[in-house]
Amino acid sequence: MEHKAQAGNGTSLLVSGGALAAWAVGVLLCLQFSLLPAAALFLGFLILGLVLRFWGEQAIRHVSLTVSCPQPHIFPGQTLSLSYTLTNEKLLPLLWLDLTQNGPETDCFQPDPAFERYHEAGAASEAPASLRQTFSFVGSYQSLTLESRWQGLHRGIYRIEHLAACSGDGFGLVQREQSLPAGQMPTLAVYPRPVEVDLSPFLTNQWDCDTGRHGFLEDNTVLRGNREYMPGDNWKAINWRMAAREQGLPVNLYETIRPRAIRFILDGESFCTVKRPASESSLSGEEGTVAPDENAALLEEALEILASLLIGLSDRQMTLSLSLPRSRRFRAMTLTAGPADGVSDLLFHLAGYDCAETPVSEEKKKPEDSPFLPSIFPEDVVPTEGSAWLITRSGRSLPANLLARLRPAQVHLVCARDWELAARTGFSTLPLDALRKGGRP
Repeated sequence: MEHKAQAGNGTSLLVSGGALAAWAVGVLLCLQFSLLPAAALFLGFLILGLVLRFWGEQAIRHVSLTVSCPQPHIFPGQTLSLSYTLTNEKLLPLLWLDLTQNGPETDCFQPDPAFERYHEAGAASEAPASLRQTFSFVGSYQSLTLESRWQGLHRGIYRIEHLAACSGDGFGLVQREQSLPAGQMPTLAVYPRPVEVDLSPFLTNQWDCDTGRHGFLEDNTVLRGNREYMPGDNWKAINWRMAAREQGLPVNLYETIRPRAIRFILDGESFCTVKRPASESSLSGEEGTVAPDENAALLEEALEILASLLIGLSDRQMTLSLSLPRSRRFRAMTLTAGPADGVSDLLFHLAGYDCAETPVSEEKKKPEDSPFLPSIFPEDVVPTEGSAWLITRSGRSLPANLLARLRPAQVHLVCARDWELAARTGFSTLPLDALRKGGRP
C-alpha cells in the first residue's frame, strides 16, 4: 500500500519558533492584566513546546547507522540479504525510529515485506516510491540489527542513494534525520537471466579447426611430464618408448594452450529503433512500426544470451572483453576479464545497460531512418587480437561506421533478425536464436 507521507527533517507549526514566541507573548499579556489561569496555560504550552523542541532536536543525535550486503549482485529469482545496524549511543532513548530509503527505480527488486511503500509529500506521481520501516522503541545505548531479504525480479541496478534514520519527540511534532554517507551505501544489481547457450561456435572458431577438450588444445612440443595411464586417456598420448622398456604404460602430459581472446560488441541502439525502415517494409511485406515492447524483448533476449556466453566461456578459462556503447547510465567503455578475474564486472554493466536513445535532430531526421542516433562506441572497440562478435538487432541495418574499422575475417555478426541478409555481405553471421540451446522458448 502506498500513500503520501512527510519524511525527513520537519517541525510542526505547533512548536515552531513563531508558536513559541506567541506563547511567550501570551504569558506576558496575561500577567500584565492579572489573568493568572490564562498565564499558567500559556506558560504550560511554552514549556511543553520547548521540551518537545529540545527532545526532537536531540533524539537523532549520536545515532549511528550502517548497512552491509555480503552478496549485492544476484540473478533473477535469487535472494540477497541486507543487514542494517542502528545504534543509539546516548542516554536519551528513542520512542520511535523510522528507517527510510529510496526505492528501486525499475522494480528490479522485491523489497522485504517489512518495508512500507510511501510517496514523499510534493513528489511527482511517477517518481519511485520510497521505503520505510518503523521501530517503536530504541533504548539507551542499545544496538538494533535488522536482517532484510530482497528478491531479484529482473535485470537492473538499484543504487541506494538515500538511506537515513529518522526520529524525534514522542508526539512526532519535531523530527530529524541522520543520513548514511553516500560512499557507505551498497549498489545492488540483478544480472541478466541465465539461459542455456551453445558455446561450440566460439570454441571452434578459436582454432579454425576442431576443438580440444573444453576448448583447450595441447602443445605437443612442450612436455610437462608423464603419469601412469588411466582409463579414458587418449591412446595417442601414451609414451610407447618408455612402455617398450617395460616402464609401465606412461601417458605424456603436454603444455595446455589457452584459446585466444574473444571480444563481444553490443550494438545497443539498434534495439531501440521504433520505426521500420522503408526498405525493410518493402522487402518483408510488412508495414507500420515495430512495437517498442518487441524491441525491448529482443534486447533482453540478447543480454541474457550474452551474459550466459560470458559465464560459460569464462569457465573455459578464456580471456573475454565486452565493448558497450554509451547508455543512459554508463559512458562508452570496454571491459576485460582475464581467465582468473571472473566476469562479475561485465555482468554488472550488462545489468545496468539502458539504450541512450539520443534522438536525431529535426533538420536531419528522415522518415525512412531510425529516429535515434547510432551507437557511440568506445575508442578501443576494435580488438588487437582474437575475434570480435558483434550483436545487433537486424541484418538489414548494420553499424557501417563500426564494421569499416573491423577486419571481415575478424568480426562475426550475431543478428536477432534477418541474419541471412547480413550473411550476403561477406561476414560470418549467426542468428541470435542459434546461440540458445533449443532455440527460442
